[in-house]
Amino acid sequence: MDDALFEPIAWQEDSQPKPLLRDRRALVPGSVAFGPDIDGFQLYVTSAALAQMRTATAQTAPYETLGLLLGRTFRDARGTYTIVAHAVECAEREASPDHVTLSARQMAALRRRALIQYPAEDLVGWWHTHTTDSFYSRTDRQEQATWPDPHHVGILAFMQGKRELRVYRGREARPLAPSGGSAQQSRADREVTSRMPAAEALAQCARPAS
Repeated sequence: MDDALFEPIAWQEDSQPKPLLRDRRALVPGSVAFGPDIDGFQLYVTSAALAQMRTATAQTAPYETLGLLLGRTFRDARGTYTIVAHAVECAEREASPDHVTLSARQMAALRRRALIQYPAEDLVGWWHTHTTDSFYSRTDRQEQATWPDPHHVGILAFMQGKRELRVYRGREARPLAPSGGSAQQSRADREVTSRMPAAEALAQCARPAS
C-alpha cells in the first residue's frame, strides 16, 4: 500500500471508539481468554496474534522486543470484552536480554505502521518480552499508565519456561488471570494479589491447556 494514499489519524486520548455490540459466542475458536475482571471485563487473544508474538519472541531472543496490539472492544449481555486480533513488532529498538526501549520517533513509526497494516482495527494495547516468567517492572507500569482506556491491555510474552503470557489491564495494570486456569490456580492468584496494594497486584497468566 502506498503510504501517501493512506494516512492514519493521530491517536488521541479521547478518540478511542466506544465498545460495539457483538455476541462473543461468534468468536472464532482458538482464541485464548483472560479474565473476567471484577467488572466482568475479559480479553480474547486470537491464534493469529499469539503466532505473531511467538514468532517475534523467538526471532529476537535472547534480546527483548516490543510491539503494539490491534483489535477491537465489544460488549454483549455478559459485559465488555476486548479482542486482540494482531500483534505488530517494532522495526527499530534499543534492546538487551533485560530491557527494550523505543525513542519517541521509533514509537511514532510503529504506531503509524501498525495502523497502516491493519486499518480496520484499533490500537488496544502493547506487548513486550521478558526472558523468563516475571512480572511488570516499574518501567513497564509507567508505560502501561500511558494507555488511558480501561479496556487497553498489556501483554508480557516469555522466551523460556512453561508460562507463556501474563496480561495486565488499564492504567493501573490490573492483572487478568487466564480463563482456562484451574480453580486451584485461580485461588492462588487471588491470594497473591490480595496481599499486595492494588497498584502492585501481579497476575498468574499461563498458556492454556491443550
